[in-house]
Amino acid sequence: MIDLSAERLYSNLLMISTNPESGPLPADMFTMCFSDGWSIVDNLWRLNLLLRRTPGLERTPNVEVHLRALRAVEKFRHGFQHLDEKIAACAREQLPLWGTLGWAFFPNGPTRSCRIFLMVPGSLRPMTWPFLNPAGKTIASTVDLVTLSAFGQELKLSSLVGRVRALIAGLDQGLRRSTAGQPGGGADVLISAEFVPGLSEDPGKAV
Repeated sequence: MIDLSAERLYSNLLMISTNPESGPLPADMFTMCFSDGWSIVDNLWRLNLLLRRTPGLERTPNVEVHLRALRAVEKFRHGFQHLDEKIAACAREQLPLWGTLGWAFFPNGPTRSCRIFLMVPGSLRPMTWPFLNPAGKTIASTVDLVTLSAFGQELKLSSLVGRVRALIAGLDQGLRRSTAGQPGGGADVLISAEFVPGLSEDPGKAV
């Protein structure tokens, strides 16, 4: 789920980045981007809880480093989960309820010039916008340094998604080794049955 939301978010941010002056964005573009951003936050927190409670999980130093990084999403996740409690403060401090979403676009590679973007939902208001500074940062993709800022804090989504991909790849290899030799079966099965009215006295019988 994290990977799906991240890929969809990066794809939309890339589309915005390559056509920054092509006219108004689609009406639902802000909604899609922030929906995927906050979905990543929610699923990162859920993954953190699942991994910490997984029986038999080998807590290697590398796994512990990733788990500590995942805990950084706690305040973000809880803040958005209880958004009703944040409305008054956001209104008083003139902060966007969804937060802001920033990223860097490197069309010609990480060593060349880049363009910085910031999505600010809702009405414009006088405030200092949290623009990114890519200097000295490690760049892994054309769209990178995706950062969600909310409740006076920022969360580096690109970094966390990268950690999760590395963590899951390692866990997957470990699970394959630990289950080697055990009976296998199908996965991700879709089952369908056709019901035709009037052809059977048993209304639950598939034909």
